[in-house]
Amino acid sequence: MNNKPQTTPTYYPTGHILRSENYPYGYTAKTTKTDFLEFSPKKGFRHCSYTINPKTGRPNAVKKSVYYDLLLMYRDESGHVKTQARDIRDLKDINQTAEFLARPEIFALFTAQEIEYIYINMIFHSKVSAKAQVIYCGSDWDKMKPYFAEPLKELTQAANTKGEENRFNKIRFDIEAINALKVPNYNPFQVKTYESRIINDRLTLVQVPNQQ
Repeated sequence: MNNKPQTTPTYYPTGHILRSENYPYGYTAKTTKTDFLEFSPKKGFRHCSYTINPKTGRPNAVKKSVYYDLLLMYRDESGHVKTQARDIRDLKDINQTAEFLARPEIFALFTAQEIEYIYINMIFHSKVSAKAQVIYCGSDWDKMKPYFAEPLKELTQAANTKGEENRFNKIRFDIEAINALKVPNYNPFQVKTYESRIINDRLTLVQVPNQQ
């Protein structure tokens, strides 16, 4: 359902309702289709739509997509309603989405509550990314910390505005520098071998080198 457009589309505000007339219904009938976005401050955005049953004049059940971190609607060149989703699950996503939302015309499409949700979500996932790199890539947090301190400070200040201020142009993680701190060939799942030894008259488990 979520197709990335080839050219920059004209997006609609998140609270906008789009109605399409003469929408195909069955083999020959036509009807009205309504598209809109639903926002949850805990889950994010999802696309919803419903059609009118031309036989009864009543709306059919609403179809709902899965939730996305960010979602916008637009019409393609044929007038069909499409959606564009963006994730903010890693540092690259956060940088790209922050650059996208820094544009005043894009920022204005969202409510203050939605912007606050995006700021908070960016804080959460940037911390998750940092923790994951320490655990799975062997990076030293003390060396990584300076690269996270300033962006997290900006995100926290942005979240404190309750979504009223556009501070996305201040948010950027130095991904190249952060990735350079990954330990080459680090294996967090390496099996450790222990053996029992008597030390000072006590039975103690001691780690020993693995046999190659």
